[in-house]
Amino acid sequence: MAEWYKNLYVGEKIKRKQRRAMRLVNRGCLVPDLYLITLAANGKDQLDILEARRFLLSSGEGKQPEIIGMALGYREALELVCRIAEESRRAGCGGDLLAYLGRRQ
Repeated sequence: MAEWYKNLYVGEKIKRKQRRAMRLVNRGCLVPDLYLITLAANGKDQLDILEARRFLLSSGEGKQPEIIGMALGYREALELVCRIAEESRRAGCGGDLLAYLGRRQ
């Protein structure tokens, strides 16, 4: 089962089907054109944008990163990351998105 951020960022195009999409991801089902914004897996970057299919295929490789947001289409996923960055800047965290999200390790 995926780990979801408490204040999940959701794109406008998927907002009405958010619960269903979350259920499908938790079950390991593919959702066409769904992109997930997760904490970066490499430890260097802050966030990753993954096609849900790629996220689900890597589920057998150990602990999955926390899902911060979901969007329908790559462009909407980019818009969500920009929104997170802008909110971070306004909150005085500058470019430290993980500190803003409360996920600094």
